[in-house]
Amino acid sequence: MLVNVASLYVLLLLLKNSHCNKDPDVHDPIETIINRYGYQMQNITVQTDDGYILQTFRISPNGTNIEKISGQPLVIWHACDRNARSLVANGKESLPFYYVDSGYDVWLPNIRGTKYSSHVSLTQKDAKYWNFSYGKIGRSDVKAVSEMIVQKTGKKLITMGHSLTTSALFVYASELPEEASKNIKGIIGLAPAINVYYSWAFKLPSLLPNTIRDTFGVFGMHYIDTGFASICELKIAQPLCEFLVDFSFGKGDNIDVGASYARFFSKENNEPISSQVLINYLQMMHSKGTFAEYDFGMLRNLKEYGKLTPPEFNIKNINVRTDLVCGTDDKVVSCKDSNNTYKMLQSEKSLTMLPNNDKCKGSVAHYDYYMNTDMKNCIFDPVDEILKNYKSL
Repeated sequence: MLVNVASLYVLLLLLKNSHCNKDPDVHDPIETIINRYGYQMQNITVQTDDGYILQTFRISPNGTNIEKISGQPLVIWHACDRNARSLVANGKESLPFYYVDSGYDVWLPNIRGTKYSSHVSLTQKDAKYWNFSYGKIGRSDVKAVSEMIVQKTGKKLITMGHSLTTSALFVYASELPEEASKNIKGIIGLAPAINVYYSWAFKLPSLLPNTIRDTFGVFGMHYIDTGFASICELKIAQPLCEFLVDFSFGKGDNIDVGASYARFFSKENNEPISSQVLINYLQMMHSKGTFAEYDFGMLRNLKEYGKLTPPEFNIKNINVRTDLVCGTDDKVVSCKDSNNTYKMLQSEKSLTMLPNNDKCKGSVAHYDYYMNTDMKNCIFDPVDEILKNYKSL
């Protein structure tokens, strides 16, 4: 019996080491990955108004004087339960590398709660550390990072967010419209999580009674550890992990699971999530897409907001250009949700559905924006068309 157990343990180790550990983009530090593909990184920290210390990575070709870069600043924000490292995990085909090669001054911020963030007095073991949703990320993280980059470059920014960070960018641009218009030319929202109502990923949890969800959020866990990625690094577990991801986020035909799944969902890219973030999205769906602050319940709302109901974010206040991009098989933010958001905007705007044609065969799912096997035809070309709108701004 002991021999059988030992043999099984050795087999699991071999399975794990035979697949993922041979891929240097799975476990190498972000600096090593960036250097490997011919680029260099400058790490700049910024402190938010509520004490979070965020690391922002500036990328440039090797051998250049990073302080003398003159290109248009392009700020690319990572997704929920990820960090900036995930943006360079697709090797030479990574989104930031393409835009550095295209002449942009590329910046990769990290939001609060990631391994590239900390706090002046709190630790991740403190409940107060996780007391935030996308509203606070938008008002504090996006504000602090944007001000820092504008100050360093002397130029207005083009900002690109994905999912959670599109929500944060919309909060920033709607709550602080004058400051946003001073600092940024516009927002490119990949999978814009603003009017999430038709999402399949949130549909089943949203059926839970309000009391259960609110109790979980206020009195239960303050964050969710998404460390299941360590299990999914085992080759034997990948079929199950692939099914769970496809079920939740959509199945992108242009994702090579064997090559890219481990990189994108590795422990180095995977982060814990504030439970408020997830519950806030459930509340959004429960209220038919209402884009609002976290609902603590009437009594706590009085303390937090001075009113019984959480304040709504009025995206009609946004006065910078806003370009929305939706994946054709995204179960988290459907193109129907994106279209509803598009209709609500009063700023100059566009809505792009990522292609499903002869050049880009197959659908585009929620995490397919960064791990696509044909980034040029499926992602780069459509986004380049959007960026042409900014040349005159």
